Amino acid sequence: MPRVTVILPTFNRRELVGEAIESVRRQTYGDFELLVVDDGSTDGTAESVRERFGDEARLRLVRQENRGVSGARNRGIELSRGELIGFLDSDDLYLPRNLETQVAALDARPDAHMVSCDARCEGGALNAPTVFAEPHRQAATSLAAMFRGAWGLPSCMLLRREPAVRLRFDPAHAYGEDTDFLFRFHRAGYVCFENPEVLSVYRRHAEAQLSKEEGRTQLAYIRLMETYLADSPFPDDTRFEIHRRKARYLAHRGRWREARPHCWAWWKRRPGSRSAWAHLARSLLSRSQGPRG
Repeated sequence: MPRVTVILPTFNRRELVGEAIESVRRQTYGDFELLVVDDGSTDGTAESVRERFGDEARLRLVRQENRGVSGARNRGIELSRGELIGFLDSDDLYLPRNLETQVAALDARPDAHMVSCDARCEGGALNAPTVFAEPHRQAATSLAAMFRGAWGLPSCMLLRREPAVRLRFDPAHAYGEDTDFLFRFHRAGYVCFENPEVLSVYRRHAEAQLSKEEGRTQLAYIRLMETYLADSPFPDDTRFEIHRRKARYLAHRGRWREARPHCWAWWKRRPGSRSAWAHLARSLLSRSQGPRG
């Protein structure tokens, strides 16, 4: 039985999934199985994987009707045999020492249930060379951190089998399913710690697609903060953060009337903030609904 199961969900990524698979095959740690879950691809993804990697004994290819990334990851969890489970998105990569380093880190922390490493950023407009080098990002190491905007990348996670099987991913979330998983992970009392080493590659998309996806991700995060507000260790701060994020989200889309009450709440809490004042003034002067998505 393999020590580690790596679950790689994919949908219409014929050109990219091979690179992700190769990055797992090149690991310095060899005690793993790789489950590639083809989530109803129509571009020949499964056929390409069979053709290129049919002789790889550690790889299992599973096909299913399209259920979304949560359904694909959950199928992988159901079929997994490893005591440790890692996730790799099909447009990301593992660096060669990922599993070796992550397994050793988790073995050294028997009290913990998950370890999360850093990832090198490639593509898109980058503010920093790695995910957690960006000043506004922090690792999802506690419930308090989640309410402060912490962010987790599945391709950086390695966790023990029990929380993965118990929690799974919620298919109700088309966006932010990984963030929802982390909220529930910490709410259930599980422990995650940060491994600061850069062991994965996070590949961002073209700017137009990236902007649209980030908008959806921002909205999903706001809704999750509202959903789990009762679990916040600092509810007043969380309510303020929800108002601030809603103000910025709606303002960016020209929906100034909708943004106005959130701008008021932001300014009342931070009257010295230039950004809060600028948003409030613009919302009061604007007559436009201007929704743009």
